[in-house]
Amino acid sequence: MKTNEKEVSDQGKTTEDKVKEQKEQSQHDTVLSKIMEEKKSKPHLFNLNFDPQLSGRLVHIFQKTDTEIGNKKGKESDICMVGPGLHEQHAFIRQEKKHHQVFI
Repeated sequence: MKTNEKEVSDQGKTTEDKVKEQKEQSQHDTVLSKIMEEKKSKPHLFNLNFDPQLSGRLVHIFQKTDTEIGNKKGKESDICMVGPGLHEQHAFIRQEKKHHQVFI
């Protein structure tokens, strides 16, 4: 049923609309592949969830040597998180690129 609805909606689209959608999809794929490559070589955090399909959906790659994690109530943090038990300045992460170490 869904495939039929999709085919009907695709028939109503112009060629320009279809090309535009393909470009947007390829840009999304390019960004996703860039993130996957950065995960291999740069320190990063990602989420864990009871549902395996939701694990790894949020990825924070450390671009700076000093990264602050906190909630939105205090000053602006580099990584803002929401949830019970999170403090205004919850964690401070420092990476030492010379020795390839990360300190929390």
